[in-house]
Amino acid sequence: MTMRIATIAELPAVMTLTSAAYQPYTDLFGYPPIPVTENYEPRIERGEVCYGRLMVPWRGSRSSSAMPTT
Repeated sequence: MTMRIATIAELPAVMTLTSAAYQPYTDLFGYPPIPVTENYEPRIERGEVCYGRLMVPWRGSRSSSAMPTT
């Protein structure tokens, strides 16, 4: 996995990932936890948010190339 500081262009991805990660708690509580509703834009601008991509083998092809997952 490659980790780096997130850019403002990745804000939608950060929000999507955060929402997905906390979905079990949203279901349990009946409302989203604070990290889901937080405004990450200021944190990204301050360099406080990391973003990573995991490279896994692509199983839909016979080649040995890797397909990124986000």
